[in-house]
Amino acid sequence: MRVLFTTHTAKSHLFAQVTLAWALRAAGHEVHVAGQPDLADHITGTGLTAVTAGAALDLAAQMESYEQHDGPSGSGGAAEYGGSSEHAARDPGPRGETGPADDHRAMAERFEYWTDMTEIRPHRLSYEYMHGVFTAMTTHVFQQYSAPAMVEDLVRHARWWRPDLVVWDPLTFAGPIAARACGAAHVRLLFGLDLVGRMRESYLEAVRRLPPGQREDPMEEWLGWTVRQYGGEFGEDLVVGQRTIDPLPPSLRLPVDLDRVPMRFTTHNGSSVLPDWLREPTRRRRICLTLGVSHRELLGADRVPLGEVLAAVAGEDVEVVATLNEAQLASAGAVPDNVRVVDFVPLEALLPSCSAVIHHGGAGTFNTALGCGVPQLILPDGVWDTDHKARLLEESGAGLRVAEPGRADAGMLRGMLTRLLEERSFADAAARLGRESGRMPAPSAVVPVLEELAEANRRGARPDPTTRPDQ
Repeated sequence: MRVLFTTHTAKSHLFAQVTLAWALRAAGHEVHVAGQPDLADHITGTGLTAVTAGAALDLAAQMESYEQHDGPSGSGGAAEYGGSSEHAARDPGPRGETGPADDHRAMAERFEYWTDMTEIRPHRLSYEYMHGVFTAMTTHVFQQYSAPAMVEDLVRHARWWRPDLVVWDPLTFAGPIAARACGAAHVRLLFGLDLVGRMRESYLEAVRRLPPGQREDPMEEWLGWTVRQYGGEFGEDLVVGQRTIDPLPPSLRLPVDLDRVPMRFTTHNGSSVLPDWLREPTRRRRICLTLGVSHRELLGADRVPLGEVLAAVAGEDVEVVATLNEAQLASAGAVPDNVRVVDFVPLEALLPSCSAVIHHGGAGTFNTALGCGVPQLILPDGVWDTDHKARLLEESGAGLRVAEPGRADAGMLRGMLTRLLEERSFADAAARLGRESGRMPAPSAVVPVLEELAEANRRGARPDPTTRPDQ
């Protein structure tokens, strides 16, 4: 079987696919991984075969531009993955008589409002609101990540290589388009909460309540027009996949009525060397502090008040392992004596020795901490689903969430961390989630499911008349 993975230029999204890709390779299948040219080195660094499609996306330049225009808590998150539901509570409305700076901020707030896919409150999910969100996300995010040149290159490769299965990132719709163009089966592989599927379900319900002549669907319009260029037709599977592979334990998922394939999250962090000190017994309770790599690599900065976090642990009877680089340290101020600073350490090796982890809510850190059964203190960075995951974790009893990270101070954070360490209920709930995660099928166990899906598709698929590799 030939399997084509596809994602966009974000290393964390690629890393969410690597363990399943290698499970398929280990089972004897051929695997290609496609993305924009600026992802190629990261793909080959995993030992997998890279396929480049379209032009470089250069997320770092885009994120820097958004952050410079609207500040670290503004529309940068919306531009990258969709905004935070904290901003959806207000409609910025029309622009009034203002100066240039106010005009730009108002425009940025409107952009963030209309690209917010994180809203899940039923009373907010009117047809008008959801239609605006899907229109803005389709125009400014989805079409950006799956630009015409990327779609064309990916379709050309798929028609030449003839994959049996396409596995695609939920924000990279070039994947299902290419699958339809070459007749392959296709599945979404989630990296976190299914925000697209959740809002899509509510949106379609709202659309069905409208008179036929008033029904509009920006995603169907874009995906349908695009796939028809390659001889295909729109189907809802182009939005949500023929099946959805979900790495989150069932108790933390959003309620979405889709055909799901559960798969245990298995960490991939790239190449690393296990430090000698990690093998030594700990004399005090150990805390992991990590803010991930996305913001520090894309922006050279974080959306978490690092100085306050370090001040919160200063003088406490704990050993803190902080994964920080030089740029982060330069902005953090003094580093307490009980903090061991390392640029990188594999979390799956570090977290089992920890009593708690403090982090920004990123998918890799969140999922790894779940699997290790470690209580979490989350300061959500506002990107995609970080706030929702923090809420769900807090409701489960396995951690605490800082509602407004930008206003957090050392005293508040110290009190929350003390609760995580001293109240046994947090460790018990985290261990329960760890066991729930551990019962989910490993990537290797998902391979037969994907083989069956591809085989069923082969039996029922119509032959594609396009066979020339140059088309």
